[in-house]
Amino acid sequence: MLLGRFIGLLMYRTLKRRRFICQQNIKLAFPDLSLEKQKTLATKHFISLGRGLIETTMSWWGLEKKLQNLTQFEGLEY
Repeated sequence: MLLGRFIGLLMYRTLKRRRFICQQNIKLAFPDLSLEKQKTLATKHFISLGRGLIETTMSWWGLEKKLQNLTQFEGLEY
């Protein structure tokens, strides 16, 4: 999670066009939010994106045994 956060923040700082698009979408979707809250939401989006990138990488190329220790299933009876 820490590595994903770092990657997300790095993407936020370096991918200026993507950051601009994200900020514009948030501005259009949530016009009632203050600029500060819109910026916070955009930052959280990129953090989530970085974490998702790490999780996807782990699920594709991670060792099954390690992944089993990181996962938890609920509702298998359904």
